[in-house]
Amino acid sequence: MSMKKKILFVATGGTISTERDDAIQGYISKRTGEELLSGLALRDVRVETIDFRKINSPYMTPLDMLELGGLLRDNLHRKEIAGAVVTHGTATLEETAFLLDLLLATRKPVVLTGAQRPASARWPDGPANLAAAFRIACDPAAVDQGVLVAFAERIFAGREAQKVHSTALEAFAGQEVGFVYPDRVVIAGTRRDRSCLRWPAAELPAVDILPFYSGADGKYFRTALGSGVAGLVVEGLAMGNVNKAYYDGIKEVRKAGLTVVLTTRCPHGRVIPFYGYPGGGASLKDLGVVFGGSLPSAKARLLLILALAAGYAPGELPALFDSL
Repeated sequence: MSMKKKILFVATGGTISTERDDAIQGYISKRTGEELLSGLALRDVRVETIDFRKINSPYMTPLDMLELGGLLRDNLHRKEIAGAVVTHGTATLEETAFLLDLLLATRKPVVLTGAQRPASARWPDGPANLAAAFRIACDPAAVDQGVLVAFAERIFAGREAQKVHSTALEAFAGQEVGFVYPDRVVIAGTRRDRSCLRWPAAELPAVDILPFYSGADGKYFRTALGSGVAGLVVEGLAMGNVNKAYYDGIKEVRKAGLTVVLTTRCPHGRVIPFYGYPGGGASLKDLGVVFGGSLPSAKARLLLILALAAGYAPGELPALFDSL
């Protein structure tokens, strides 16, 4: 009987699978999961491949991410599956990794990876990233670490990973928990206190992001009310501050019953109810705005979508966001 671990490989498209299409004068996702595996010298592992999607990651939606999560959840329950590797476009990889880490209550490793260079490039980075992801998924140290992101030999916690460069091979940053060396995988961190959300039981609601910028007016709040969204993420400045026009817009949508989450456009730091002028964080807290901690706006949006769909009560949301 073979002692090789069996790893589920789920391909979703992205740059790692792209080839140039002369008809459109650009690159597009083409290669299947089996084609991505071709040429990889994977040892001591058996692979079961599923082609989930073949799309470029800007087309990935929260519903796609949730369906991917359901596929992983169902297959990771199988005793013979030791872990999973997912290839994904880098543009929204951080959002998918965040959503999956919020939902997948499994001890088995789940590793996301992708590429910055097309599969048909002369020196593609995808094969090395994919081989590293399989090594991580097979390593005992990856057990009970939640969802991980493997890129350019570095290993990141899925909740904190963020794409920080548009073209560099070392495209991701965040909470680095390990490294892939030529002779071994080293994972030094531990995430055994990771908590997961209840699985959404309802249709995913619409939530939009409204970024604040100097001189912004409140017209988009009126648009949001007319479009039927269930919630908004307002990306403020610094510790979470906006102007009077945005304050009035937030007040209007709050009166209409919309949930509003506040984030900051700063790449580091948390939102804090500090300033008391109309639009300052303290005034927004008085309106019942939920403070998004240090979450980037895109991730705060996904958390709000999942929380609303899972039936979290409004009173539960501040503590939920504060815990991440």
